[in-house]
Amino acid sequence: MSIAPRVLRKLQRVLGRSGLGPVGAWALLGLLLLAPAGIAPAGIAPAQCDPPKGTSDSSRATAAQSPDAESPDAESSDSKSSDKQSAPTSTEREPVRIECSLENVWRLSPRILSGGQPKSAADFQWLKAQGIQVLVSVDGIRPDLENAAKFQLRYVHIPIGYDSLPIDAQRSLAAVSKLPDQGIYVHCHHGKHRGPTAAAVLCLLDDGRGVSSALSILETAGTSKQYRGLWQSVEKFKLSDATKGSPPELRSVAPVKPIAQAMAKIDRQFLELQDLLDKTKKRGEQIGTDSLRQANSTRIAELRELLAQEFRELPRVTKVHPEAAQQYLDVAELFASLRTNDRSELQSGLARIEQRCATCHKDYRN
Repeated sequence: MSIAPRVLRKLQRVLGRSGLGPVGAWALLGLLLLAPAGIAPAGIAPAQCDPPKGTSDSSRATAAQSPDAESPDAESSDSKSSDKQSAPTSTEREPVRIECSLENVWRLSPRILSGGQPKSAADFQWLKAQGIQVLVSVDGIRPDLENAAKFQLRYVHIPIGYDSLPIDAQRSLAAVSKLPDQGIYVHCHHGKHRGPTAAAVLCLLDDGRGVSSALSILETAGTSKQYRGLWQSVEKFKLSDATKGSPPELRSVAPVKPIAQAMAKIDRQFLELQDLLDKTKKRGEQIGTDSLRQANSTRIAELRELLAQEFRELPRVTKVHPEAAQQYLDVAELFASLRTNDRSELQSGLARIEQRCATCHKDYRN
C-alpha cells in the first residue's frame, strides 16, 4: 500500500497532537498502514471476512490455499475437457462437400473422407495434401497401387456388393478404425452407394456417433433407397459383432468374385460409351464425319464389341441363375445389333439396355 507524502505528514501532525508521544504516534501509524494489507503484529489476529452465504467448509479451505495451488479436481477437470475436445462435435459430424476433380467427395469427420475412385496421379496427390494416408476401396476393381505408392499412401481393399455390408467387411473396417492418427479416404466407383455405406460404418466405429448421424451420410451422398441391404447394414449395425474376435488381416488387393470383377469392368466400359456419346452431342457432331470424329467412332465401335463379348462370357465365368444367364445373352445381342454410326439409335439402344440391367439388378443383386 502506498500513501502520498503530503497525506503521511498530515497523519503525523494529527497523531503528534493526540498526546501519545512520538513513539506511540509512530506505533499507531504503523498499525494503520499494515492492517489493510492483512499483516498483523504478533498477538493480533488479522480481520477476516465472512464467506458468501452458501459457501461450504471445503470451499473455504480451497479459498485459503495459496494462489499457486491447484484444486484437487483440477486434473480430472482438465482430463474431462480433453476428452470432450477429442470427440468430434455435432458440426464436425455433418458431411461437408468438397469440390475437386474426384466425384462426390465428402468430409465426414476430422480424419475420414468418402468419394469416388481416384483415377490419376493428380487425384492421389490431392488426397495426400488433405492429410490422407490410407485409402479404403470397396470396389471390385483392383486398386491402383502404383499411383498410391508414388505418394506413400496405403491401400486397403475391402470389396463389397450392393446387397449389404457383410460382417467380414465390417470387421475389416473395425481394424482400419484402429489405425492411429491416419487420415482415411473411403471410395467405391462413383462415391454414391457402397463407399458412403462403408464410410458410415467406419464413422460408427471410429468416433462413436449415433446411427441417425451415420444414416445422414448415406442421405447426403445420395445413396439409393433401392439398395435396401446397404441402408440396413447401417441401421442394424452392432459394435459387438464388428469388433468380435481377432482383427482380420488388411490386404492391399483382396480376392474378388468373378461376377463382381466382370460387372465392375462392364460398368466402366458402359460409362465410357455414354460419355463419348454425350461429348459428340454437346459438340453437335455426327459420328464419323471427319478424321477427328472418326477416332470417337472407332472407340465407340470397340466399346460396343467389348460389352457384347463381356455379356456373352458372363454365364460361362460366373455361376448365376439360368434366367439371369439368359438376360446376359439377350443384352449381348442388343449391344451387337447397335449401329455405331447413328447416335440417336445408340442412345435409345443404351437406354433400353440400361433399363434391362436395372430390372436384373433389382431381381438378383439389390
